[in-house]
Amino acid sequence: MKRWKKGVLLTFGVLLLLLFAVSRSYLMPDPILGVTFSVEEGSVTAEGMTFTITNDTDAELTYGAEYRLEKRGLLGWRHLWENFLPAGWDAVGYFVSPYDSRTENFSWTGRYGELSPGTYRMVRTYTLEGQDYSVAVEFAVSGS
Repeated sequence: MKRWKKGVLLTFGVLLLLLFAVSRSYLMPDPILGVTFSVEEGSVTAEGMTFTITNDTDAELTYGAEYRLEKRGLLGWRHLWENFLPAGWDAVGYFVSPYDSRTENFSWTGRYGELSPGTYRMVRTYTLEGQDYSVAVEFAVSGS
């Protein structure tokens, strides 16, 4: 192979690697002892889902409206592109009392559009006893 062709292939490979690194999420979800997150069976669609947060601790769990979606690909998790810039969030605080649960219905079509089939996760920050946790709830969108 000619030298210039090797250079072009090497440059292309480096550019692909950089693109992957920029779009990949390196966030490792934090477990919160005593708190569970579960997606309601049969609730996931391309437009949204229903999930439940159960707080089996002595403290109140708090969080805001902000979240992001990521999709699992061949090389790991990557952030999904949003439909609009910049993202605006309501300054709302939610909480789950000790030994209680809260069910939420999510619709992400306004921010992300309809999702294609695949495995996704919703990432949010929760606070328990003054400690912040980044938590990811995984779900699958099936083709129909």
